[in-house]
Amino acid sequence: MPDAAYPAAAELRKKFSFGWHTFKVAGAASAMAIDDIEAELESRKLRSEQLTQMKQNLQAECQEFAADYVMAFRNEVAEFATRSSTPVAKFTARRCRPSAARSSTSTP
Repeated sequence: MPDAAYPAAAELRKKFSFGWHTFKVAGAASAMAIDDIEAELESRKLRSEQLTQMKQNLQAECQEFAADYVMAFRNEVAEFATRSSTPVAKFTARRCRPSAARSSTSTP
């Protein structure tokens, strides 16, 4: 194949450049040594089970709170409706009278 079919090396470097970045991982020296692998695994399993139990308890408490909140809100709405139903009924009765009855009671 002729060389003209391929781009020049400088052209390839422009299109496909690579950069190198290095970094240092720190903190590995401060890791504590584990003497008993089985004990450490058991400890981690216990912590995982405790975390799962805590999540379940929190979820149950949140559900209980939501149920209590909904009931309290419903009670407040019912109490408000009970207190305000009498004035609303009176207002509605006055507004729904026939126009002849309203005009006879109104002053010019």
